[in-house]
Amino acid sequence: MTASRSSGAGEAHQGPSRQRGFRILAVGVPTLLGVALLVGVAMSRGMLEIHLAEGVVQFRDPSKMMYAFNYEASGHVVLYDEKLGWRNPPNLIGRTFEHPLRINANGLRGRAHGFAKPSGTERVLVLGDSYTWGFDVGDGEVFSEILEQRLGAGRQDKKENAIEVINTGVSGWGTDQEYLFFMDEGLRYEPDIVVLAFYVLNDFNENTVSQQHGHNKPFFRDAELNLSGVPVPRSIEGVEAQTTSAGPVEITVAIIKRLERECRARDIDFVLMIFGTMFRPGDALMLSYTRPFFERLAEIPGLRYFNLDDRFIARGIQRKQLTVGNAGAHWNAYGHHMAAEELQAYLVEESLIPGD
Repeated sequence: MTASRSSGAGEAHQGPSRQRGFRILAVGVPTLLGVALLVGVAMSRGMLEIHLAEGVVQFRDPSKMMYAFNYEASGHVVLYDEKLGWRNPPNLIGRTFEHPLRINANGLRGRAHGFAKPSGTERVLVLGDSYTWGFDVGDGEVFSEILEQRLGAGRQDKKENAIEVINTGVSGWGTDQEYLFFMDEGLRYEPDIVVLAFYVLNDFNENTVSQQHGHNKPFFRDAELNLSGVPVPRSIEGVEAQTTSAGPVEITVAIIKRLERECRARDIDFVLMIFGTMFRPGDALMLSYTRPFFERLAEIPGLRYFNLDDRFIARGIQRKQLTVGNAGAHWNAYGHHMAAEELQAYLVEESLIPGD
């Protein structure tokens, strides 16, 4: 009888415990799934700032988030910036067309670089737009990272200085924004060489307007580079678009000349890498820009510039080889690799870096 009472008491005690367990599962599992879903959505929209080293995850200000129309696939998520219009979100872990995408703590694609240059190190700083940023290719496939790997191969054995390549590209930026970034922040990296990656099919026009890609941006209102549109309005609603008084070629050449002059004054070697001409060969509109552009560049004393497409063509590389498999006209991984090879070759030809 005693055993029977003990067993019954045990079952009575276990009943409420089981019920509590079922209730916890019934509430907890959907809650966890909901939280996981929210985190996934927040990560896909770039709203989480992830500091892996510190183990910290925090939400960004949603009012500063801006998205490209295809951001879910492209990973093109940017933050509002009152000086530049927009920039990469720092500490972003995401995807670009299913390729890994990581933005470091300083808001640049690639591994983190401190502003202070390490002793015994030379630095190449690359300015550019979505091609430089690496639209549609994964981490490690962008030409700046490939260039750094190529430049680093064997240098320790030869007891030569290490070379770091810093990618400062942002999708959609014009040369005007790249120049402003360089003067405000890029110089802090103490570069020895600055490479401006110039895409002829849209950079000319982007330098003439106050709005681009659905966002406001700063712009130079004339060839004297008087700046307008700063602080940049957050929304284009109710903001009238403005244009520079100078033409596309005139304003672009003025920015390049100023950038080259600022580099020369600081004993920084400047290189202009031009590409995009092979994408629309013989196009009348493009030629109306590029012909006077190259003529004006030839008039700038000591300017180092080269047409990357000419070097591709000399090697028998066709456009489709550079872009096949990508969602847009941007370089694929092969295109980035070839760009890195040719840029390295040019830097060696100009004696800016040592050859093999």
